[in-house]
Amino acid sequence: MLNKKWLNTFGLILGMAGVVIIFVYGPPQPVFHSFLAPQNQNPSLEELREIHSIWSRIGLLMIGIGFLTQLIAVWVKPKNWMAIKLAANNN
Repeated sequence: MLNKKWLNTFGLILGMAGVVIIFVYGPPQPVFHSFLAPQNQNPSLEELREIHSIWSRIGLLMIGIGFLTQLIAVWVKPKNWMAIKLAANNN
């Protein structure tokens, strides 16, 4: 059953997990290394940079989705929640 309390809790958990991921991997950064580094780079270093980039973007996305779910939980009127609940029960 979907209600405001659970949606808000889900948003908080997503936001906290995203912050932990960004704390570990750092925020997404622009790519300057291709212009500054020599052409014979270590392939494993490139793989690590790619993994870092993916995880930092996932963390940022989790924070954004968590923020949006908290906004929905706060601003959607209760009448609309009943429509969402009824639609979920019909499926």
